[in-house]
Amino acid sequence: MLVDIIYPPVCPVCGKVIRVKSRIPYYYGKETYDSFICPACFKALTFVSEHFCAVCGRELGVPGAGDVRGKETGIRSAAPLCQKCGEVPRVFAGGRSLLHYDGVTRPVMMALKYNSKKENADFIGYAVNDRLGEWIRGLAPDCIVPVPVSAERERERGYNQAGLIAGKISAYTGIPCADLLIRNKNTVASKKLGAKARVLNLRGAFAMKETDSCKGKRILLVDDICTTGVTLESCAEILLYEGRAAEVYVLSVCS
Repeated sequence: MLVDIIYPPVCPVCGKVIRVKSRIPYYYGKETYDSFICPACFKALTFVSEHFCAVCGRELGVPGAGDVRGKETGIRSAAPLCQKCGEVPRVFAGGRSLLHYDGVTRPVMMALKYNSKKENADFIGYAVNDRLGEWIRGLAPDCIVPVPVSAERERERGYNQAGLIAGKISAYTGIPCADLLIRNKNTVASKKLGAKARVLNLRGAFAMKETDSCKGKRILLVDDICTTGVTLESCAEILLYEGRAAEVYVLSVCS
């Protein structure tokens, strides 16, 4: 609590100081959204609704997501799928996403990723547990695995943002977090590339730290932002085929 007085926590969206009164429950394990984000900014957040893609978890019916049925594309699924998952079968078994990636959440994620705002992961961890904790516990993964960044970028930032988020989810759920993957090279952001270029861009980008280290296990793969799903797909392939995981599910904070 003394730390909050000396270095007052701020809202991850607008930057206003969070009132000490709102932070007190945090220190007794009874935090609420008011402990992390101001009420006005919380109201501006757009959480992914219950109408989501059965595979990647993205909201359906929004630009870029589409809304198709797997049985219409040759994929054996009667559940609603987004356009991307409907066009190409995914290797991961299913997934969820927390928030829309928009003008409200973009600065939160960019500050965490590039501006050393590690405290933003506190709010994200709480929100994931509040909104998706029941799904995670029902899934009962053996471990939570973050999408890795390259060693060079981790040195520059001092951390892996997906690793921070995965660690917070682990703390709330009690499911162990493990850095099973490594990133061998820096890559161009997938959103800047066409479909074929995305695949080539990530070819050879990921590997297991130790082969068979997740043999027979159910994995929850965590990333900060899902735009095309190619990064999650590439990591899931490595976990399944090199790590010999039984199943991989994915969770993205924003999509």
